[in-house]
Amino acid sequence: MNGLNKVTRRGENKVTRTLGSREFMRYYKQKPPPSSQKHIVDSLATRRQFDLANREAMDESAEWRRMFDCEAEKASKCNSELALENAALLSKIETLKQELEASRLKCRSREAPH
Repeated sequence: MNGLNKVTRRGENKVTRTLGSREFMRYYKQKPPPSSQKHIVDSLATRRQFDLANREAMDESAEWRRMFDCEAEKASKCNSELALENAALLSKIETLKQELEASRLKCRSREAPH
């Protein structure tokens, strides 16, 4: 009797699964109800607002990018000028060191004969 019940239950389970699958497929094959004109107009209006906001954001982003590029160019120019000034100052320092060493040698040569 237990074996018979198990077979029956399995059979019922299979039938239930088949009917459940059929109902599931029927439900998902249904076409959505036609949209009302108001819904379509609202969707288009929302889409236009989104497009406008997106365009404004893109324009603002482009403006910020232009300002960033301009500032980056200024900073690059300043760095180049500073590098040139630094090189000139290093050259002057080297010249002054050489002059100082020459002066020291002159002083030592004057002091040595005495």
